[in-house]
Amino acid sequence: MKTLFKLSHLLIVGLFVITGNDTYDLILGAAIAVIAYVYAFTITRRYSNSLGYNSILMSFVHWSVRTIISIMMIVITRPIYIIVKSMVGLTNVDLTDLISVVICAAVWIFVAETVKSITGLRKNYW
Repeated sequence: MKTLFKLSHLLIVGLFVITGNDTYDLILGAAIAVIAYVYAFTITRRYSNSLGYNSILMSFVHWSVRTIISIMMIVITRPIYIIVKSMVGLTNVDLTDLISVVICAAVWIFVAETVKSITGLRKNYW
């Protein structure tokens, strides 16, 4: 079941395009995936007693929460990426795209660290 939930997650999240460049989408996707994992893990752990420590149910909740968080982050990242890209505006388009991706990934890491400090979450990203 875990494999089925994972494949469903990958299929759904894989349908989204953030930048139009596969490499840059992978960079942003990696930052988004790690952050979504940490919060899905935390939410599942908090409700594990209510879920009866049922591994299939916990896996379903984890992958569902992870998918929802990933989609929300992707939907938020796309307009931010476009705005940052227009603000950077260098003559070299590839460099502008790369700088925009790095800024977006750094912003997500900053937001995640801020939320971690506010909520007292102790889970690491690696």
